Amino acid sequence: MTPAGPAGRPGARPARWPMLAAVALVFAGDFELRRRDVGEALGGSVDVFILFELAVFGAVFAWMFLVVAQPPRRRDHAPELLATWVLVGLLAVSALWASSPTLAVARSIQLLVTMAFAHVLARRGGRTQFHLIGHAYVVLITLGVLVGAVFRRPPDRVADRFAWAYTHPVVAGSLLALSLTLLVAWTFDRRAPRSFPDVVYPLLLVLHAGALLATQTRGSILGYLAGLFVFAWFSASRSRRAGVILIGLLALPLAVVGLGSAVTQVLT
Repeated sequence: MTPAGPAGRPGARPARWPMLAAVALVFAGDFELRRRDVGEALGGSVDVFILFELAVFGAVFAWMFLVVAQPPRRRDHAPELLATWVLVGLLAVSALWASSPTLAVARSIQLLVTMAFAHVLARRGGRTQFHLIGHAYVVLITLGVLVGAVFRRPPDRVADRFAWAYTHPVVAGSLLALSLTLLVAWTFDRRAPRSFPDVVYPLLLVLHAGALLATQTRGSILGYLAGLFVFAWFSASRSRRAGVILIGLLALPLAVVGLGSAVTQVLT
């Protein structure tokens, strides 16, 4: 993806603006640099951190509108994109019934900007660019893990769970589940483009796996296992996919025995 168009000049290096935009959205939207009183958050009060967050999302939207946007044309869209837009639209409209409308509307706008950015990447991004974004994301999460090793202030009720700075362990767990899935792909798929030396990927894999377990976020761990199954499915040849299904079926009873009580507790 280049600012001038989806293709750009043959052999040209992919634009790095999407990578910077992706990292900026994750950092501004998911990294908590301070803790707010619940009443202030739900009441919609604004401070310098909120202004920074809104400025980042506004800048990404302005970049997409002024540089990337193209006139609408009649063309087919991937069903995955259409389904995701339907889900995002329902979530955004639900803000009208929120008990804290100011906060809900702000989050809805951020969700729509994020979905528009994902749509641009899906329609105009390239394989190399996706790997640049993925590597930048892993670097960002690794910095978060390193910060969490020396400084973390999660809410008191989850003080024994790992996170970084003031980020909630559930948020940290979801971010780590995605970074860990990417690291598994780079560690075991030799065909994937790499930006780091080969020895770095297994080391980061162990670091992120330990951090994910330390968050004690069951949903994120299950999400990572689902991502691992998807990676194994698409990495295996057609003749070996039956083995992937068999391994999944064998692992399912173990997961039920090991996590059944925990899942029941969460549902209750």
